[in-house]
Amino acid sequence: MPIRLISLIPFILAFSACENRKVKRVRVDDVIAEGEISKDTVYNGLIKFYDTATNHLVMTANYNAGILNGNRKDYYPNGKIKSQLYYENGKINGETKIYDSTGNISETQNIYFDLRVGPSIEYKNKQISQYYFYSLENKELLHIDYGSIQGKKTEQLNDTTFFFWHLNDYSTSESNVPKTDLFLYLPNPPKLQFKYSLCIIDNKYDIKQTIKEFPSNKSWDIVNLDYLVLKTGEFFAIRLTVDNEFDNDDRIANMFKRL
Repeated sequence: MPIRLISLIPFILAFSACENRKVKRVRVDDVIAEGEISKDTVYNGLIKFYDTATNHLVMTANYNAGILNGNRKDYYPNGKIKSQLYYENGKINGETKIYDSTGNISETQNIYFDLRVGPSIEYKNKQISQYYFYSLENKELLHIDYGSIQGKKTEQLNDTTFFFWHLNDYSTSESNVPKTDLFLYLPNPPKLQFKYSLCIIDNKYDIKQTIKEFPSNKSWDIVNLDYLVLKTGEFFAIRLTVDNEFDNDDRIANMFKRL
């Protein structure tokens, strides 16, 4: 669900100065902006926005020379936080949190410079309800309905939907030897604890060597594949281990995708 943002196009309707000469109050549409505001209505630092009808705080945001840069918070009329965002040079970047009017978390989104990328989580009654994972093209790669996996064993989960990757072949000016990069998305749904790694396996899917264990706090990663290290009958494979909290057997499952 896209985040609804308050229009911040400056249009001065009223102007007054506070005790600190740098702190001013300017009316912009249906809100009053308070903070370091220049004569031509350029915001700097922390700016507070109040509803003109109720004088309730509706938003706080950090600016640098008129551009959103830093933390931003939106508020309900009752004073509870509605959303928390972080901006870098005018673009939303990082985890965004959305709350209901009682103060409980209702959704988190991972935003990469205004693009929804990686995990998004919806909550219901303070519990995780839905998990989504998006690609850099804003395509939904994975959706898990937590109501449908309650009590399911790991082998009942569809492993074909857990591997999202592509290979990029290239060469460099320093060498004519072809190179291949593996680009891998790294979904990690809560309570399932996904851990990805790059391995060398044989025909029986026995692991001969673990090349790299991918971090669980990133949405994607890239690693170069050196095919010269492979012996006859060996292959690169992506390994996924799943520690499923819904599985009462309390065991870790292994899944493989041969490259």
